[in-house]
Amino acid sequence: MKNYKFLLTILLSFGLSIFLQAQEELEQEEVKVIKNFEAQLLESERLKVMASLPAVDTLNRAVSYDVPSKVLDLKYGPPQIKPIAMRRDELPEVFSSYLKAGMGNFNAYYGEASHHRQVNNNLSLGGHAMYQRADNKKVENQSFADTHIDLNGQYTLSPNSHINADLGFKDEVRHFFGYNNELNEFSREDVRQRFQTIAGEATYINTTNDNLGIELEGLLGYSRKSDYFDNRENSYDIELSAKKLVQNKHAVKLSLISDLNNFQDSVVQKLNNFNIRPEVIFHADKFSVQVGSNLVFSKDNFNALPFIHAAANIVSNQLVAFAGWNSNIQENTFHSLTNYNPFLVSTPEIFNSKFHDFYGGLKGSIKGVNYTGKIGYKEIDNIPLFLSSNADSLQFDVIRDSASIVYIEGILDFTLFKKLTFISTVSQKIYTVENEAKAWHLPSFELNLTARYKMLKDKMFLKGEFFSANGVPFLNTNNEVDHLNTLLELNLGVEYWVLPNVGIYFDANNLFNNKRQRWDGYANYGINFLGGVVAKF
Repeated sequence: MKNYKFLLTILLSFGLSIFLQAQEELEQEEVKVIKNFEAQLLESERLKVMASLPAVDTLNRAVSYDVPSKVLDLKYGPPQIKPIAMRRDELPEVFSSYLKAGMGNFNAYYGEASHHRQVNNNLSLGGHAMYQRADNKKVENQSFADTHIDLNGQYTLSPNSHINADLGFKDEVRHFFGYNNELNEFSREDVRQRFQTIAGEATYINTTNDNLGIELEGLLGYSRKSDYFDNRENSYDIELSAKKLVQNKHAVKLSLISDLNNFQDSVVQKLNNFNIRPEVIFHADKFSVQVGSNLVFSKDNFNALPFIHAAANIVSNQLVAFAGWNSNIQENTFHSLTNYNPFLVSTPEIFNSKFHDFYGGLKGSIKGVNYTGKIGYKEIDNIPLFLSSNADSLQFDVIRDSASIVYIEGILDFTLFKKLTFISTVSQKIYTVENEAKAWHLPSFELNLTARYKMLKDKMFLKGEFFSANGVPFLNTNNEVDHLNTLLELNLGVEYWVLPNVGIYFDANNLFNNKRQRWDGYANYGINFLGGVVAKF
């Protein structure tokens, strides 16, 4: 209020001054303010307004719609199926070269090297070399040394045909150490045996011949094995086969096989076999049958030896039943006999064995577990048996006999967690020989267990092996039937890759220190260790 009074006083004073200036001469008078102006509004009565909704229309109204029907001709294009993008697993790095070297007790040394090279789209070459040796100073002349060299190549002639070639050399040194060290003493040269083998093989494979509609295969092989006593054997292998597919699932096949062996010691022995092998293979949805015959021509002999194999899927591939009858000629050459028993006499007799094998079993795969069970009965004419030689007790003679064998075999393998693999094989044989008292030096029970485990992102590999076999029968010094000790062998090993290309390994073998004799007088090594480095690049 005081502000209004002050403002009004100023306005009146300003207006009065202007008015006085506009007059030339105004009378001078005094103005006396009696009362200040106060504006007031009269009181009035407020109008009250009440809002309300309009009345509801309760009258029923019928509404009808007349929509004409029409069939619409809609065309839809075919659906587009697009693959879902999936993460691609990284492929492991491929290395073309591998090296391994190590040392162990019993003056053991080991070396291995391999290399593979893809020269171009058609030609690939590879090679492998291995050397190992050991010398037990506690047992006189218990030592060995092996050297293996292999070269191989493959040349692709066309998308459906290629040629493979292999060339190998082996040098194997053994010693006849199966004598009593306390009663006898021999120099190393006196009991030395050495085998040298040169072998080569070339194969030709043509999976589909467009002109004839026939698959062709051919093999040409040669090997020469000699020993420390200038005995040698030359072998020639020739195989030709042609297979005609019928309705893309059945097949008719004809094979021509020739095995020529010439063994020269003090005399010349020849073992030549010619085999004509026709066969028919029939495939149905749930079973297959293979039927044929081995028509074998040898010196002054001809044998028609049939074979048949049938398999039926009982529950898909989870349970497959199979049965068959297989008969053929098996060659016992200087090469094969000394591979089986390196302590043979230097001049063994080479001969043929004829066998008939009747068998049946089950096999399959269930959730990654693969299994095979087989039971059979086998008859063999001229089965090779081994007894200590009368001329030299450190060596073995090969004797022939007729035998029947009842056998059971099983194989089991599976992988757990993609890291642990397990393989097991077991076999039990019951021999009945015609002339001899026992099946000399032939095992009747064998069990092999192998487990491998990967860990630490595949940087470390662990392995375990267990081997068992019964003691084989032999004739002791009193000419009585006896049995050698049982095989119980446990091996453990570890391999650790310190760098992506460089690793170390350590193997501990025969941890039970089992001194089993596979051959009379020839015990294996006790506990032995081997360790070293591995590399790949």
